[in-house]
Amino acid sequence: MQAHKKIRRVFLAALGVAIAWGSSHAAARIDDYPNRPITVVVPYPPGGSADMATRIVAAELSKKVGQTVVVENRAGGGGIVGVGSVARSTPDGYTLAVGVSGILTLWPALGQEMPFSPLKDLAPITLMVDNPLVIAGNKDLAPKTMTELLEYGKQQKQPLPFGSGGQGTAMHLAGALLSKETGVELSHIPYRGTNPALQDVLAGHVPLAIIDAATARELVAQGEVRGFATTGAQRSPTMPELPTVAESGVPGFVVTSWFGLLAPSGTPEEIVDFLYRQVDEILKRPDIQERFIAAGLEPATMPPQEFRNLIESQISHYREVVRESNITID
Repeated sequence: MQAHKKIRRVFLAALGVAIAWGSSHAAARIDDYPNRPITVVVPYPPGGSADMATRIVAAELSKKVGQTVVVENRAGGGGIVGVGSVARSTPDGYTLAVGVSGILTLWPALGQEMPFSPLKDLAPITLMVDNPLVIAGNKDLAPKTMTELLEYGKQQKQPLPFGSGGQGTAMHLAGALLSKETGVELSHIPYRGTNPALQDVLAGHVPLAIIDAATARELVAQGEVRGFATTGAQRSPTMPELPTVAESGVPGFVVTSWFGLLAPSGTPEEIVDFLYRQVDEILKRPDIQERFIAAGLEPATMPPQEFRNLIESQISHYREVVRESNITID
């Protein structure tokens, strides 16, 4: 009996030491963060909106934390490959991902099979950009305003084609929702990216496109493509001359394309909060905001829990839209 008690005392003492060591080790790791380079994975090729914004933030974050912040492009699967690789990485704050609204909310709402769960396998850090989309058309189209475009669409005997940056994107959703809310029949033509869609509008191969503001902005400003409306809750500071869809006779219509920073699930909350605070400070600087807006991007941040709530609420909302509009990905 005494032997058993002695063994138990030794075991408990050893366990206490182990717990104390583990706690101090974790604390030291958090207090010492970051002590080596951080990699941010952009799941698209270089040159796009997410890549451009991430590189601006990464350069400033590197200065703030005193470590190199490397931006790595891992394209494939519409963004699934890059984000999925981060979801499977070590949750230590040294490998992060940029995730877009289409992958994090619309794909789950569509019931698409994914190699990771946006809510179970990722830890939201903060939003970085929340952009409206632009409804753009060939400059020779008869309608000149969004109101006229909706009337024009109702008069057509065939569905009005519109291009987007791909199936399962916010642009795809916006077209389906616009058709549902207005009764205008629209035919979705998915492209592999927004630039090809816009180029076909420019060439007259397709009458309309719903694309991101950063892609459309320059051609709309030059008059090469007609901008009909933006899809945000209010007019965009990047294209203030365009009315919103809601202003044009479709009350409450809001669809935005956002992207934000995420870590693998299990990343310590202290690290997640630390990264949020750093990025929040960067994106609230007037000089950074000017750079974003000049590039057609609207900077936006929110705390980790609010970002998680956004993802959850949009999955639920879009699931209903998908059901009512019969949106599918072929």
